[in-house]
Amino acid sequence: MCALRISPVTVENWQEAVKEEAEQDGCSLTLIAEKIGYARPSLSLAISGNYVGKTDKIRDAYIEYRKQVLCPYVGETVSRQYCIDHTNGDAPTHHPAKLRHWQACQKCHYCPKASCPKGDR
Repeated sequence: MCALRISPVTVENWQEAVKEEAEQDGCSLTLIAEKIGYARPSLSLAISGNYVGKTDKIRDAYIEYRKQVLCPYVGETVSRQYCIDHTNGDAPTHHPAKLRHWQACQKCHYCPKASCPKGDR
């Protein structure tokens, strides 16, 4: 996912968010469509207002995709819920690698405010 100005993505602004993302270096409608599980022509027609069917499933898939973050620890895209669950979970003291991951989550800028030790995130 590219760096974007439109955040959060809502039902009202999703089409503009797709257009903005597609204009970023390294991004394209083809790549975005692939990530949300739709064909590029379907996404293109949906954001231009020319899609003959309902666009709610395409919209919802894009909004869900934008709820993901690039986890700095694992280097992969994960859902925000994964971040929340992992950060709020108990420290896995029985497994050193999992403990390092959990500790990294406690200091991450994606850490949910309520569960961050520093509380100012």
